[in-house]
Amino acid sequence: MVSYADNKQILLNVTIELKSERDSSGHYMITGKSPLNFYFSTFDIDDTNNLITVYDVQSTKIGGGALSVSFEKNYYELLTKIKSYEVSNSGKTLKLILPVIENQHITYKLIQ
Repeated sequence: MVSYADNKQILLNVTIELKSERDSSGHYMITGKSPLNFYFSTFDIDDTNNLITVYDVQSTKIGGGALSVSFEKNYYELLTKIKSYEVSNSGKTLKLILPVIENQHITYKLIQ
């Protein structure tokens, strides 16, 4: 992750992987690492309209400092509010966009 919600750079290590395989319900899978915990979820995507729906985010239960715990809780909640996405920079940048009312997004860069 290179920027978060309010487009501010973050100093926390956060990753996301959108997998092409599906779970038993037919949803695609997400895995990732936030500052303290590994997290996972499922999602559906509409490539034609660049729409994405992220479902309930679950995580491991490793404790930590108040700042990291608060960040993770907010991050997981925001992921479930994502409505659309953009891919740019030859597929190296993913922007997950929150509803227009909030006018915020989460941006990730490809790690190689």
